Amino acid sequence: RVRAAVRPSKLRLVSAEESCCSGTVETAVYCGSLTRVTVRLDGAAPGTPPLRIETAHTPPRPGERVCVTADREDVSVFDETDGG
Repeated sequence: RVRAAVRPSKLRLVSAEESCCSGTVETAVYCGSLTRVTVRLDGAAPGTPPLRIETAHTPPRPGERVCVTADREDVSVFDETDGG
């Protein structure tokens, strides 16, 4: 078993055709040049907070299904036994 970590600024919304994690948009708040989006991932453990993503692209609406991904080089993987 492993844990994966990605800086929130490296997450991005993509089309369902790409390799991604799917989820549902909870909020989308316009903040000038970008929109702050919270996404509840499918299958997340109870108590897991939603992901927070900032996008300058056309934002999704609350309730909309989306896919979230990051570039491979932006993902850090840790063995669960490392205590992290």
